[in-house]
Amino acid sequence: MTIETTVRITTRDGDSEGFLYRPEGEGPWPGVLHLTDIGGIRPAHREMAGKLAGEGFAVLMPNVFYRSRKPPMFDFPIQMGEEKTRKRFAELSGPLTPEAMERDAESYLDFLATQADVAAGLLAAVRNRGILAVSKGVVAG
Repeated sequence: MTIETTVRITTRDGDSEGFLYRPEGEGPWPGVLHLTDIGGIRPAHREMAGKLAGEGFAVLMPNVFYRSRKPPMFDFPIQMGEEKTRKRFAELSGPLTPEAMERDAESYLDFLATQADVAAGLLAAVRNRGILAVSKGVVAG
């Protein structure tokens, strides 16, 4: 069983809403940063984060597209090649420059590290289905 909490993460570019998942019981738990794909926060990612938390991790899943919109990222069926879908992809990905992503990652990891239920030290970042980085305070690609 896991606990899901809605959170607001302050970044240099604005506030990102998201979710923090943790196991029931006593922590602290190792921290994991879960970054979504272009579809953003949606049931499949919430389920993945909850499962990871059930394995003994504190999982932060921020809305990486906070500059553009709040979930759902797509309020219409995604049709590859369709103009409406292409425009939404551009709207979501345009503000995510490498510099913006680096600033955000720093804010997300700082937020995660300050949570009482997160163990000091080792943090991991997960993007889509694989581990993006494991670090003691440094984000690696």
